[in-house]
Amino acid sequence: MSENKLSQKLLPKNVLIMMVLFNIVWATNPTLSKILMRHFAPFQVAVFRYGFALISFWILSLFLKKVPLFLWTTKAKISTKTWLQALTLGFFTFCFSPLFQMQGLSNTRATDNTLIIAMEPLVAAFLAWLFLNQTFGKMHIFAFTIALIGFFLLIGIGPSQVLEPFDFSTAKNSLKGNLFILISLLGEGFFSVLSYKLIKNFHPISVFGTMLLIGLFFTIIITLYTEGMPNLSLLTYKDFACIFVLGFVGTTLGYIYWIFQLAKVPIASLSITIFVQPLVGSLLGFFVLDERLTFIQFLGGALILLSVLSVTKYKTPPKLSNTA
Repeated sequence: MSENKLSQKLLPKNVLIMMVLFNIVWATNPTLSKILMRHFAPFQVAVFRYGFALISFWILSLFLKKVPLFLWTTKAKISTKTWLQALTLGFFTFCFSPLFQMQGLSNTRATDNTLIIAMEPLVAAFLAWLFLNQTFGKMHIFAFTIALIGFFLLIGIGPSQVLEPFDFSTAKNSLKGNLFILISLLGEGFFSVLSYKLIKNFHPISVFGTMLLIGLFFTIIITLYTEGMPNLSLLTYKDFACIFVLGFVGTTLGYIYWIFQLAKVPIASLSITIFVQPLVGSLLGFFVLDERLTFIQFLGGALILLSVLSVTKYKTPPKLSNTA
């Protein structure tokens, strides 16, 4: 199926439900990471998350004996271009992005992280248009517009405040952290774009395993050089629970499901579900941290949900080919 035809496909109901569930899990990532940062440095938290994700992936592989886990275990010939794509994919997704995000999170609030992640669909959709020639349909334009309006309402920015300058003197640390998190979205955007290219010729499991191993390798090297080995004796049962959710559910299961869907629905439609994260993050703040939401913020959350529903279809589409 051509790029342009795929780009007009909307989300089937079952995919929508699964993506919303995974986004609910991903919305907890900043809070869980903050809990781990009580005992460990930011980069060490990233190593815990993706290290456990790799262990989980290996355990799952015991039930996937006929599926090659890495690109080099496939029978297909791997070109230099493919290796470069895999290296770029692994580095940006599981090294560049998490290290910037963890460093940023250490300087700002978990709620801010969750809200900034809402900008990821714009980054992913732009990269998809730039590299994959996936076009925006009218429904995608409508959904993105509604989602952005909801996002600004949710974080408390009205029309009169959009053009106001930032006050750097009162929030230097949080501003630096938020900028780092914003930069980290480039890595997540490259994940969708480069994964889409690789799954045309390789099994999604092989693509995920390769990029996870490559990214974790670079992350460990940088962490050892900058922060050193973590003190494992500081790990608590709560920390183990956080690592389990971050590594197994949020990374191994979540990323594998996402990468399988890339061949069936456009990146823009998948990415729009990420707007669920700021809504869930705000609700967590309300119920767990007693952070009250105003009526305007509730309205913003409702608009975000509307944007997600607007790119769905309730009749399951015919199965699409993985080939272009």
